[in-house]
Amino acid sequence: MFIPWHYFRLVLIAGLTLPLAAPAAPAATRYSVTTVGVAGSSARDINLSGHVLGAYTDSIGATRGFLNTGGAPLDLGSLGGDTVAGALSDGATVAGSSTNRAGEDRAFSYANGAMRDLGTLGGMYSRGYGVNHQGDIVGSASTGNPDEWNLERAFVMSSGVMRNIGTLPNGDMSRARAINNAGQVTGLSSVSTDGGPEHPYHAFLYSGGVMTDLGTLGGLYSEGYAINDRGAVVGDAGSMEEYPSGHGIRHAFLYVNGVMTDLGTLGGEEAGSTAFDINNLGQIVGEGKSGSVQRAFLYENGALRDLNTLIDPAAGWMLQEARAINDLQQIAATGCKDGQCYALRLDPTSAVPEPDTYAVLLLGLCMVGFAAQRATGVGANRTVSSSGPHGAAAPPFAR
Repeated sequence: MFIPWHYFRLVLIAGLTLPLAAPAAPAATRYSVTTVGVAGSSARDINLSGHVLGAYTDSIGATRGFLNTGGAPLDLGSLGGDTVAGALSDGATVAGSSTNRAGEDRAFSYANGAMRDLGTLGGMYSRGYGVNHQGDIVGSASTGNPDEWNLERAFVMSSGVMRNIGTLPNGDMSRARAINNAGQVTGLSSVSTDGGPEHPYHAFLYSGGVMTDLGTLGGLYSEGYAINDRGAVVGDAGSMEEYPSGHGIRHAFLYVNGVMTDLGTLGGEEAGSTAFDINNLGQIVGEGKSGSVQRAFLYENGALRDLNTLIDPAAGWMLQEARAINDLQQIAATGCKDGQCYALRLDPTSAVPEPDTYAVLLLGLCMVGFAAQRATGVGANRTVSSSGPHGAAAPPFAR
């Protein structure tokens, strides 16, 4: 079918002006789901190779860590008791904690099939939480100070040396959760020595030897869980909203350039949220809670999305939490179906236009149709010539 040249010009003008009038909404990425752990497992981290770190409970009820590099999950072993997997680097180093034969929790590094006890800051215990590409590990450990026997201090383990990075002003405990490839650290620190039930703690950013208080969203507490290579921190913080108990409802936050932003929730009664990870693209993953219901989320392009809406519903999965996202947009998540929960890897498959995109497209077609009616006369029966100006063939309507 052909249309006159002046009709085509109307179509062309409409096509050029539509993006100016109403930009299309960003497309939402869809994900496939792959099981990477046994029944009863949960995912903890994912590296750039798509390898997934997770946890499970063995046949005697002990907590174990595993690494799945493709195929069957590999048990990390232990220092004698339970093992808690913390984080996985792009270089395949694992950080975590394991109970030794004396019953003491110890931070460990795991690489090339071997687990190594990282020791303490002079006390009895330590725990590993994060690791960067260089293999630097962060966590918390007790000191040798008898007045601090029950208090932990954030540490950075680099080149075989464990270093106490201190606390925020007036604090007496701290915990390092994550470290980026520039050596910046986030976690939490108390901001008071009050040992009562309202013992407040705040998220921190440790950079260049200085620990900065990130504040809260109006409540008493905040904690940083992840930091990307741009220095952006995510975690959760007490908000102005309160539970009936009077404690602030926690909301996921993003901290960039001195500003803490509330990322919101997935809705529901007394809804809360926690952000667990951020990649270098600025995409954030975590969990949203409302009562006893827990759902994984993805935050991108300024919108908090329920990850369950981005997978095939026919597969039957309910994604409860998303723990990590790499720069290839692969996600380490935990999901349940048929009464069992599993560690999962979500792989991006395609981008689907948002409803707003379709609305803009339909609006454009309506504008073209209206313009054509104005040009030909409403309801007029006309014969459309197949020739353009000067007898040239008119360009076909682009579909």
